[in-house]
Amino acid sequence: MHAMNGAASGGHVEVVKWLHSNSLERCTTAAMDGAAACAALDIVKFLHANRGEGCTTAAMDKAAASGRLHAVRWLHENRSEGCTTAAMNNAIKNEQFEIVLLLHRMRREGYSRQEVVVPRTSDMYDWVNRQYPGLE
Repeated sequence: MHAMNGAASGGHVEVVKWLHSNSLERCTTAAMDGAAACAALDIVKFLHANRGEGCTTAAMDKAAASGRLHAVRWLHENRSEGCTTAAMNNAIKNEQFEIVLLLHRMRREGYSRQEVVVPRTSDMYDWVNRQYPGLE
């Protein structure tokens, strides 16, 4: 179980495919979650098409935190797990504006005011304050 999780999280698509085809190796949701975090969208798609373990909300949360716009979009369009407020929180903190916009337009989880500190001098602060009045 750990070999495929590790290979997926490390972005090693050929190892993931080999393990899938040549062993009884199982994986957990950590495989797709980790692949999404490291921008291995090819692995995410492979696991989605060929495995049944799926992922958790951590996949989109981690993809958003690490600036993986294409992974966030693909997960939204192809998986049902969604995300938590951590996705928007971390995208805001890391000033990943395109991801913040995508999450704002396509998701309903929002963000947690208690967990996000946006520098008042940033463009992100202005945008977040306009979209979510009352930001402190």
